[in-house]
Amino acid sequence: MENKFSNEVRNVLNGTGEYTRTENDGLQYRTTGTALLDLFATIGALREKSEEDIVVAFKKAKDEDALLAMKMLFYARNIRGGLGERRTFRIILNCIADNEDIIKKNIALIPEFGRWDDLFVLFGTASEKIMLEFVKKQFESDLANYESGNKAEISLLGKWLKSENSSSKEGNKMGTKLRKAFGLTSKEYRKALSILRAHLRIVEKDMSANDWGEIKYESVPSYAMKNYNLAFHRHDHERFTEYIEDVNSGNKKINSSTLFPYDLVKKYIGAWRYILPGIDPVAEAQWKALPNYVEGNKNIMVIADTSGSMNNGVSIYASIGLAIYFAERNHGAFHNLLMIFAGYPILIELIDNTSLYSKINRIPEIYQGNTDIGKAFRKILEIGITAKVAPEDMPEALLIITDMEFDPSSMLGKTAYETAKSEFKSRGYNLPKVIFWNVSQSSEGYQSTGNDEGVIMVSGTSASTFKSVLAHIDKTPYEFMLEVLSDPVYDRVCI
Repeated sequence: MENKFSNEVRNVLNGTGEYTRTENDGLQYRTTGTALLDLFATIGALREKSEEDIVVAFKKAKDEDALLAMKMLFYARNIRGGLGERRTFRIILNCIADNEDIIKKNIALIPEFGRWDDLFVLFGTASEKIMLEFVKKQFESDLANYESGNKAEISLLGKWLKSENSSSKEGNKMGTKLRKAFGLTSKEYRKALSILRAHLRIVEKDMSANDWGEIKYESVPSYAMKNYNLAFHRHDHERFTEYIEDVNSGNKKINSSTLFPYDLVKKYIGAWRYILPGIDPVAEAQWKALPNYVEGNKNIMVIADTSGSMNNGVSIYASIGLAIYFAERNHGAFHNLLMIFAGYPILIELIDNTSLYSKINRIPEIYQGNTDIGKAFRKILEIGITAKVAPEDMPEALLIITDMEFDPSSMLGKTAYETAKSEFKSRGYNLPKVIFWNVSQSSEGYQSTGNDEGVIMVSGTSASTFKSVLAHIDKTPYEFMLEVLSDPVYDRVCI
């Protein structure tokens, strides 16, 4: 006998049906309506997901539109202007390696959007030969450019090539395969690597040789500076201290372009979210040198989730880092203003011309608790009602940086977002546009569908996402995805 209620019970038990639940039992949609948008809304937040889950999500998206799915893959990897997601990209690249035609058509884009060592996930796949031929061609070109004095054309391949005396068995094996593919003896390969690495001035080479005085600090890459600055202080204290002073006075530059805000916030937040004592001058200099992706003066308020579920991976550092980054660079009415929430919301105002350390210290205890986004929405509404704020003076948008694991809403059968829309409407306001920024996906679900004009869905930990959000804030989630993937930088991606 057909029975609608019993059918729905079975949908719940079988994990089917329109809705699902967050880890905190909040209602959410199982899908945005398309597998492409499902992936786009989460592809930057899959660091803690299994390889199988990532591959399944990509295959579903690829079945809908193979070209858009491939563009999304390179958007996810794009270090400058995309999400900078290495693990997710490599898992998917390995998954599609059986399609030699696609790999051959797109192989030149891999080191361009990512790093040369991304190619090495193709070892042991059907595309290994294609990869080795491509790498060999670049290797020979780099050596030829070195010999001819055309050194500006030398790529970074030499930095990432595996040697035959790597620190791991896997690295040694790759090094031998590369050497044989290049048609060199072990001695010839070692010499060639030495030449390229000496030209590239790889900082690790100078460090291991104890040639600290040879290091050109202005040329040290972003992550190397972040990771090795204590060693620089210890072994080359006077010269490195002088360099940092020159950076702070504007006389020298420090590299920071490929860092995420969380990389630097993490320097100050320790276990159990205790704020570590003391200012790190390198972290401060690199924070100031981060590229600015916040332009214009839109009235957007940023809201950071600091709940207990944000403890996984880099979520809490990403939430705090992105919120501070946006608030201090936002030139609209909400400059320096942000909100954090867990069991309840807290409003915070940052102070201009203060250190990152000082700004983190203005966030009280970076407290934990549950994930009551409803109270955050209601706090915004309460301020508007109490102060009799005109609708046009309310925030244009709310940018919520979160893991999306919201508590149940106060209205049955509605997501937290839908409940907020109803509550604002009942008091004579429209809910501001909501940008859901997912930094870590745990449960599978979404607060709205892909055609909702009141929402944008983004993911990841890269500040470059602010640029596309501000440029296309009037779009639906699906339209926003199309705008991002239509960027001319992805025109060369093909199937």
